Amino acid sequence: MSIENTLERIALALETLAQLNNRVEPAPVAAPVAAPVAAPVAVAITPPVTFTIEAAPVVAVAAPVAAAVVTSTAPFSDKAGLTAYTMSVYKELGAVKGAQIQNVLVSLGVSNINEVTPAMYSQYHAALEALKAA
Repeated sequence: MSIENTLERIALALETLAQLNNRVEPAPVAAPVAAPVAAPVAVAITPPVTFTIEAAPVVAVAAPVAAAVVTSTAPFSDKAGLTAYTMSVYKELGAVKGAQIQNVLVSLGVSNINEVTPAMYSQYHAALEALKAA
């Protein structure tokens, strides 16, 4: 059986289903039937009944927890400060030793200074200070 024959059979089956779906008639609705009318009945009510409604339980909702604040020991707190600090360390180390800054980035799991997150600032700062001390 070729793919063309299979596609033709599928197309025919879809057409047949569409035709069957168009022929579906709504289910017949039963005619309303009038309820029999009964004669009024006298009902004697004995002592009044009292109900007590209990108060709805009080649910204490905890206040939303504030997002964890990242504290950093680094002398910078944003991307501009990070870049300025990195450039000053690079100039201090010189081109040959400054090239090791890339190794620090790789050790943090990033390949570009723009990928360093605020959570990494302290670790990045410590690693560059270690480069300066070496």
